[in-house]
Amino acid sequence: MTLERLQTILKESIKQLHAEELADTDRTFAEAVADNLSDISELVLKGQADRVWTQVQKKHLSANVALHVMAKSHPTQLESVIQLHTWQRWFGASTGRKVQSFSDTYKHFYGKSKLGSGQLQHRREELLADAVNDASGPVPLPQFLVEDALSLFELWLSIMAPTFFQKDAWLLCLTGQPVIWLPSGSGRLLTPNTLLLILRTALGGSILGRLVEYLPNHGLVMQLIAMREWHHVYDEDQTLSVGKAGTDCILRLVQLGLALPARRY
Repeated sequence: MTLERLQTILKESIKQLHAEELADTDRTFAEAVADNLSDISELVLKGQADRVWTQVQKKHLSANVALHVMAKSHPTQLESVIQLHTWQRWFGASTGRKVQSFSDTYKHFYGKSKLGSGQLQHRREELLADAVNDASGPVPLPQFLVEDALSLFELWLSIMAPTFFQKDAWLLCLTGQPVIWLPSGSGRLLTPNTLLLILRTALGGSILGRLVEYLPNHGLVMQLIAMREWHHVYDEDQTLSVGKAGTDCILRLVQLGLALPARRY
């Protein structure tokens, strides 16, 4: 099948997306509500990023309901889910080609300290403080907003367009670029530039429209709107990861396991 044919199929599929959703609404919504993933909040509190991400991808209809309810009624919970996913993306890029669990990566960097949302928030504040105190450091402060915006978009992409998200062929057709994803044992995680390319497509615009509807004037949504005009997030498909600088943990840009200095924005 030629790339042109794939592009034609993709355009037709996007047009059918809303019609198919409407046709299945009665059945799928009832099933999703019955399995509302009420334990997501508990898993987030425990810092169980792998289990949260696995459930979101395996039960995308139920996750769709749960995350949209959070967006409307429980914004603090949604922020916790987004930030946990950001951590998972950072950790996924932090072990080179080795795939290991989120908890094992946390232990690698932070020792045997308890893993939970409170601890992750504290570690995040340490990274933020490092960015504030070292203006010439590897990660400029505004990039944290970009990272969380990408996490929000990836979450919504996975629940609104799971077929596209899971298939390299569709993503290749969408972006026209090789699909690069981060090492993970609990489902795929796409690189920042790949997510940006998807954001700039018609499908990305549809997903962003849903976010605007449910999270109007939200800082991360406003960031995504601005990013639709970008051509890349980082050079050469780099991505942020956690690394060590002496005894301290820092954020650094990596590509294929090779640490590189971050570009200032």
